[in-house]
Order: sequence, then C-alpha cells, then structure tokens
Amino acid sequence: MKNKFLALVLLSLAFAGCEKKEAPSAVESERVGNISLDAYADELVKRNSAQIASFAPSFETLHSPLSYLTVFQSNDPNMLTSEVKQGDSAGFTRNSGITLRWQQMYCSDALQSLMQREGIALASGQIVDASGKKHSLAMCVANQPKSSSPPALNDASPDKLADIAPFSIVQICKAGLALMYGRDPAIMTARLNNKQAQVTYIRANDDKVMSYRCLLDNGYLLTWDDSIAGARWYGSEPGDTKLTYQVKRRRLILQDVINGKVNAEKSYSLSEISLD
Repeated sequence: MKNKFLALVLLSLAFAGCEKKEAPSAVESERVGNISLDAYADELVKRNSAQIASFAPSFETLHSPLSYLTVFQSNDPNMLTSEVKQGDSAGFTRNSGITLRWQQMYCSDALQSLMQREGIALASGQIVDASGKKHSLAMCVANQPKSSSPPALNDASPDKLADIAPFSIVQICKAGLALMYGRDPAIMTARLNNKQAQVTYIRANDDKVMSYRCLLDNGYLLTWDDSIAGARWYGSEPGDTKLTYQVKRRRLILQDVINGKVNAEKSYSLSEISLD
C-alpha cells in the first residue's frame, strides 16, 4: 500500500513537471531596452543634471534597421521648445537653437561608437516635460561605411581653392542644400569636419533634425544624407541630379541640373550666407 501511494505521488509530480507553461505576456515578449544605451543615457543625465532630470529605459522602434528611442525628461525652460506662430522668426530661431543644442548633446562620438559596437543603425533621444509633452527630438545615425568618394576640392591645392573666393566650402554647401531642398540657408548650421562640410538644420514641418555632408568636386557639389541607411555620395553617379557651383563677380551661382537641363538656379552674395 505504501509503495502504491509513493507511485501515485511520483506520477503526480511527473505530470506537474510536464504542465504547459503560460505564454509570456506581450510586455514580457516585447524587445524593450538596450543595456548599453541605458548606461549611456544614465551617464548623460549625470553629466547634465541641470538640464535633464531623468530618463526612461530605451525601447526598440524598428528591428531592421535596428533603431531605439530613449525618452528624457527636462524641467529646464532652456531645454523646452515653445509654440510659435506663423512668422514668429524669433521664436523659431529659439526653438531651432534648443533642438540643435540637444542634438549636439545627445549624438556624441561615444554614442556613435556604442551604436557601431551594438549594431544599432539609429538612436533617438526625445525630450519631454513633466506633463509628458514632447519637445526636441535628437537623432543619431551610426557612422556610415567608408565611401569611395571622388576627389574633393578641399583636398586640392590652395590655388584651386582660390577659385571659390570669397566664399568658403561651408557656405557653398549650405547654399547647395538650400537650392536642392527648397530651404533657407539661414536656418542651417555648418562646420568643416574632416575636410567635409557637415550641415544640419531643423525641418519646420516636423521638427526633425536633418544632417548632411558635402564635398566640392571640380564645379560639382556632392551630398551625403546621414539619415539614410546605406547612403552614398549623391551627385557622383551619371544618372544623379547634378548641383553645379561657380563664382562670378563675387556672387555664388548654383544650378540644379537634371538630365543636362537646368531645373533651378539661385545666386547669393557673400552676406546672404552665414559662415556658421
């Protein structure tokens, strides 16, 4: 009898061990968080505690290309954008400056190195206030692969650079992108980075930070869109739209050429394009 009872107990335990486990909940199965990104966010908050109060764990927004978003809360008025009315240039300039500062604060060399190591294509940092209202959004793209780009004018000898005087490479890149995308060069910030011009601006319709790189190549302007995965130097292929530039009588003349025909043309004086 005792042996029979023991056998029943063992049989019950066996069935219990084979019992089917419940499927994980949607929250448990969701790919939430990236430890490295969260560690970066934590360090960012500690270094900038006066501007950023806290952050929420990152979460995956897209699996391919792998993208994450981290939400940061700020109580600092200087980090929060404000509603602006049509034609309020001062308000727009203030908002653009806030967003650009956040972009520069968030998208650092350290973050890009982390992204390359983790295989992350895009990391975004969203600023919200205490009520949860969204403000600036910073977007960081992992460094693009090495490009077999054509020779750049800024790699040439100084006498060739004299051909664009009194304009700089940065000014020509801003003007070319303004013509290509129908923007005002005044909203753009640019700097020379590793012999390329790096140009950023805030797109007005959605407050997205746009980032481009430019090269001058013997009268042609080549562009690289940082927001595109697998980007290339646009303007280098025979079928591409061409952006041409030349300086005549101290005016910069740009043309957007499609299949050999001028689609748009714009000229600028030196004072119409800022250096920054």
